[in-house]
Amino acid sequence: MKHMARVSGEQVFTGLLSVTNEREEIQSCSLVATKAHPQFVVALDRICNSLEFYGQSQPEIFYTDNMADKQFL
Repeated sequence: MKHMARVSGEQVFTGLLSVTNEREEIQSCSLVATKAHPQFVVALDRICNSLEFYGQSQPEIFYTDNMADKQFL
């Protein structure tokens, strides 16, 4: 995140949304344009679809470093 590319001098992405499992293996990693919840919805839906497709159980617990996301998650 320290070396984000710029287009015409403007920063395109404002954050990196990453989701890991209990073993800290990356399950999803997305550059996001905003920190709004719709950015999370797409990533979480894709993770759930992938887990279902491969016959694995869905997440039971989520942790976040942003308490504003608590109700959403």
